Amino acid sequence: MDRCKARSCPDQTKWDNNKYALQYEKFYFTRVCVDWLKKYVSSGKTSLIKKDLPSVSLLHRSQSSPVSCHATGFYSNRTEMFWRKHGEELHHGVVKGEILPNNDGTSQMTVNINLLSVPPEDWTKYECVFQLPGEKDLVTKLEKEKIRSNDGNLSFIIIPIIVAVVVFALIAVIGFIHYKKKNARRPPSSVETYECREQMFPTA
Repeated sequence: MDRCKARSCPDQTKWDNNKYALQYEKFYFTRVCVDWLKKYVSSGKTSLIKKDLPSVSLLHRSQSSPVSCHATGFYSNRTEMFWRKHGEELHHGVVKGEILPNNDGTSQMTVNINLLSVPPEDWTKYECVFQLPGEKDLVTKLEKEKIRSNDGNLSFIIIPIIVAVVVFALIAVIGFIHYKKKNARRPPSSVETYECREQMFPTA
């Protein structure tokens, strides 16, 4: 025991004698750390307090793909989102994604459900539920008119292409007609004139 005390005494004496180091450590832990903590809390207070409800969208890439319920624009990481039918949460055929950050400090998440075996007329029985602590549930019913589908968006790509093709075809036809009319008004060349004379007045 005495040996342990003897070994520790030099270090303890060194720290006790270094009053400047002790004062600095005391100042750092009681002032500097506290000030920084206050600044961090103050700067993050806005996002910590915000409980804005997200924007919820229903997405469907194709007829054979799952229906996605996508929520974005919320701040809390203690959110829940799930599919339910007749008030009961569904687990079979449901894939829940992770909460991912957005560039503006908000978050987003997606929950997919496979409805291949469900007739389209029964889709209205399904609901996507977003839960935020302290707020009322945000319920989005699965209705056809609310679903954003890539199949429907293809028309916005195909229609302009068709219009462009028709316009180019019209330009080609007009250009061809103009070319024919221009050539019809052009006087015959010397070669054509000579051949015409030979036909009208053949030489002996």
